[in-house]
Amino acid sequence: MALDPVNPVLRVTYASALTSARRFDLSSAEYHRIVELSPAAPWGHAGPSQNLSLQGRYDEAAAEAALEVPEWSRTFALALAQWGQKKTAEADATLASFIKTDAEIAAYQIAEIYAFRGDHDHAFEWLERADRQHDPGLAWTKPDLLLESLHADPRWAAFMFKLGLTDEQLK
Repeated sequence: MALDPVNPVLRVTYASALTSARRFDLSSAEYHRIVELSPAAPWGHAGPSQNLSLQGRYDEAAAEAALEVPEWSRTFALALAQWGQKKTAEADATLASFIKTDAEIAAYQIAEIYAFRGDHDHAFEWLERADRQHDPGLAWTKPDLLLESLHADPRWAAFMFKLGLTDEQLK
């Protein structure tokens, strides 16, 4: 970032790493810098919305998601927030819409939503699809807080191994 401080992709990567470290305030601040640099870039508001959902602050997460410009990342963040708000019918409709329009580019995010909901079977189905599609989101699989509910499932270690992580790396 020191060499290219206005690159939104680098800033998203840094903000995502901060989220993985549970540094939600710093992460959200970094995501908001992305909006300052490029208002239409993805994750500027979806990232902070995800952080708020991870903290159980679902009403704030929904409000933040509504500010996201790209539809696909807004829909992703909204699906998390609505589920947390216990707006099941709305969350189901948002997820169905997301699957219908973005399954080819967002299989990993769909898996995250299912994992966040505690639906392990669908989460693993979508992780497998993400793997088949060579989804770049898979680079975040191990530290992804949205996938934490999957860690106790026996399929988790098998999937991580399939991604090329050795037993030592899984510790």
